[in-house]
Amino acid sequence: MLRKYHLLALISMIIIFFVTGGCASAQQAHKTSTTNMSNYQKTLKQSQLKGKQQQAILKNLTVSTYDSPASDGLGRSNYQQMVKLSDAVVQGVVTNWITLPSGNNQPPFTILQVNINRSLVKKSHNLVGKSIYYYQVGGLQGKQKIIAQLNKNKWSNTLSAQQRRQVSLFEKEGLPIPTIGTQVVLDLNKVSQKDFPQMKGVIPAKNIYNLVWEEQSLWLKDKQTGKYQLANSDFIKKLANTDFQQQRKASGRGPYEPAQAEQLQINQKITQQINQKIQ
Repeated sequence: MLRKYHLLALISMIIIFFVTGGCASAQQAHKTSTTNMSNYQKTLKQSQLKGKQQQAILKNLTVSTYDSPASDGLGRSNYQQMVKLSDAVVQGVVTNWITLPSGNNQPPFTILQVNINRSLVKKSHNLVGKSIYYYQVGGLQGKQKIIAQLNKNKWSNTLSAQQRRQVSLFEKEGLPIPTIGTQVVLDLNKVSQKDFPQMKGVIPAKNIYNLVWEEQSLWLKDKQTGKYQLANSDFIKKLANTDFQQQRKASGRGPYEPAQAEQLQINQKITQQINQKIQ
């Protein structure tokens, strides 16, 4: 009887150990998740405040666009293929914006720092909670001293009327550069800093990416609906206007491939899946 009693007591202790241990693990996981979310919300709020300062400066600058063949999404017919052909699909918030000049009369390019809140695919789970950098062609051009000052002060200073005349905003047609505080979803491929010597000393060598299909790899969160939509969606809506198409053609601009019916349907389905994964 005594031996049986000891056996029952031992079994009870083992059960209690695993139950309490499991609860502790669950509590720790919840605590970690809550901490990550809390840190992201704090970063988001700070970035949105900084973004208001940036937007106040940008809205007073002259804006020009350049015409470049739009990416056609070749090889991407659904969400699964998109994931297969990329290195990361992530959601986060833009926390910094640095424009670097390019020589030989080439356009500038802008490096965006993004704090990652969520990975939509397993291959990029290690980026959650970290900052990555990706670039877009375009950004500020003009007097380099003013641009360098904005980069250094992270848009905390304003520009005088004279300074505004010396700087302009340069973007690809149909592809805005997300301002600080914008929540984004990015479809990315990793690149080497060796390919972009201008980045050396400006940002860390690791976690540098580019958009796989430019305007078809960047989604912006819509403030009204709370949903993500492709960054070029507003421009594609304009293309439905015949007068707008004729104006583009008259100015010598070529067809905008993502506006084709088949590509639009693919992009719409991919966008729906992205929003489903984030909810």
